[in-house]
Order: sequence, then structure tokens, then C-alpha cells
Amino acid sequence: MARTLEQLARSLPLANERYWHGELTLAARACAAVLNSRQGRYPRGGEPWVQATLRAAADVVHSEQVLLAGTGLITWELSAWAAGEALGELILLVPLPKGIIPDDAPLRLQTVMDDFGVQKQNSLAIPYFVPPRMSGKALWKARDAWILTRAERLLPVSIRPGGFLSDALADPAVSEKLDRTFAAGYDPYRHSFAPPPDRAAVEEALHGFEWAHAVHWTRAAHGPWPGEPRADFYRDLLAAPDDYPRDASATLRHILETGRLRGSGWRMPMGVPIVSLSLLHPAEMVARMTWRRRYLQMAFEPWGIAVTLAVLRELGAREVEYGDEKDRLRRSARDRLYFQLLSEQADWIEEREVRLRGDLHLDLLGDDDAVVFVPNEDAAREFAHVSRFPVRALSRGSV
Repeated sequence: MARTLEQLARSLPLANERYWHGELTLAARACAAVLNSRQGRYPRGGEPWVQATLRAAADVVHSEQVLLAGTGLITWELSAWAAGEALGELILLVPLPKGIIPDDAPLRLQTVMDDFGVQKQNSLAIPYFVPPRMSGKALWKARDAWILTRAERLLPVSIRPGGFLSDALADPAVSEKLDRTFAAGYDPYRHSFAPPPDRAAVEEALHGFEWAHAVHWTRAAHGPWPGEPRADFYRDLLAAPDDYPRDASATLRHILETGRLRGSGWRMPMGVPIVSLSLLHPAEMVARMTWRRRYLQMAFEPWGIAVTLAVLRELGAREVEYGDEKDRLRRSARDRLYFQLLSEQADWIEEREVRLRGDLHLDLLGDDDAVVFVPNEDAAREFAHVSRFPVRALSRGSV
């Protein structure tokens, strides 16, 4: 490594104790960390690394050590959640924006504790600062190095050969702290996505359907749904040994059962939560249901809810306008919420996007104001028991 592990650990911009939140005495206790390299983006509860991580975290708790972990990656967060579920003691490294004042830190850090379902009296959140315009990911190696050097016991579970953790664990100062009792090998699960129906099948299935709608197409969520506590996500992950519990089908079901389509600030102007829909007819959209390598996720999947455009406009939705930076600067801050820069990397304009600021509350819609789309007739029969809106299959076949 270009820098020693100690040097890398010291480069983490750790906040001083004025910013720490929780049980401060935990900082003086013996700590242990459960280690995993990155795994698949859509894990299943029955995977060996998941089960071994749970056992390792339980062992740390039973050994009366404090579990040390970070946030931002499922591999770290699973061990933190497991320690909390076992009523153990926990230190979490949490990123905060540089420049935050000490008085604002406790609320943010308490929100993280609540997210994991842990109690303030047996946990401690230690923040580190992320400079403006820097991604938190840029500090992950420094954070991991700090954990590796701070912990007195290290329990590697699933370590990628040749990766950062693999090299770090070969450091003599680290290797003497290793406990390989829970090692499970490195064989990450690769989630596969069923292909969407082809255009001809969709045209046939929706023949005669009058199109005056915009559709919010769902996709598998990487981690918790917007607004969902991480504790709920990890609990559901363990309850689904053979499936990923936040796939596109589960996401659509969640929207219908909760009656709320939550807006997301991801890649939206100023991070404002927005519900994004497309005016494209489903027959045109299926060609765009592909893997988006740039974002490591599907662009769309064949599960969605279509709302009539007239109703969306009544709720304040607006069609997106497209242009260059000069066009953007001519608009007010509010109008920029409905503006998208043209990009050589993506043909956004062809998606014909409609945006609704905030959340879409389904109780504001009449029974005939929306239609639920699912890939096939088997799914249509299943969702008919969930949805008060009509359900249409995008193809006439079954799975």
C-alpha cells in the first residue's frame, strides 16, 4: 500500500469529542470488528457471509467486547445491526458534513442510532468530517484503516483476495489480532434480473388501452427503501434466505400497501425529494429496462404504477424541460426542479420525464386514476389482492 495502515488511519478527519454522541465510556473499552469485503448489491439472508457475520457479531457481544463498525456499506452495517439486536454495545463511525456545528451533531447522530434500532446508553456514534464536494466513499479506506488499527480483535468473514482488506490483514500489526473462527470464503451472490416482455408482447397485452398516463417504474432498491429504518431492512433480509427482500416486485407491493410513493433526492436538483415518472407508453419503455452500468443498477424494471396525467398536473406535477447550462441558469430555483441538463452520457430527453415534488399519496387518487403494471398474468393475479387500482399484465404469458 502507498501509505502504511497507521498513516491511512490518521488521515481520517475524525471529529473531537465535542461532537461524539452516546455512551462515551465505550471509547475506553476493548473493541472488536467483523470484517467483510464488498459483496453483491442484492444479498440474500441465507448467504454464507450473512450467516457467518451474524454469528461473529453475536460472539463479540457474548465476549463482552464493543463492536466497532461503520456506515454506508451493507457489509459493515449488518454487523452493527446484529450487535444491536443481541443487545450488545456498539461504536459506529458516522460521516458528517464538514462545517457542521457541535449543537447540530447530536440530532443527526441520534437519527443514525434510531435507524439501526440501537439505544443511546449502549452505543456511541463517533463522527468524521466529509469536506464539501467530496464523496463519502473517498474516506472509506481511511475509515476502515482506523477500525483495523483501533480494534483489539478482528474477525474476518468474507475477504476478497487481492483487495484492500486482504492486503491490510497481512500487515504484521494487524495479523496478530485475527480470529478466523467465522471465515466463510469469498463467493458473492450475483443477482439476476428477469428480462422484460418484448415490445410486441406489450402492445398485444395493452391493445385498446387508452394512454393518457405517466408511469413510475420501480426497480430493486440497494438497501432500505426511502424513509425506511435500516433495522427493518436487515430484519427482513434475515427473514428471506433465498430471495432479495427489496426487489422491484416487493418495492411496488410496498408502495401499494403503504399508500405512499416516496420521493427521492438521488440525482435531483439540490437533493430535493421528487417522484419521477415517464410519459412513455410501456411498449416504448421496455427497451430501456436494461442494466445501467454507470449506477450499478437497473434503469427500470417491468413493475410500476401509472397515474393519469391530468390528475398528476392537479397535484402539481410538471413535465421536465431539457437544455444546457445556460438554459438552467435562466430559471428560478423552483423551476430548476423540473429541468434536466442534456448529457452526452445519457439520452434523458427520450424518457419524457414528469416530476412531482415530495411524495405521491395514493389516497389522493380515485380508483380509476391509476393502473398497476406487472410483467405477466401470474403477477397480475397476485397483485389483484393488493391493489385497489386495476392491474394490467404487460404480457399475456405466465412465469
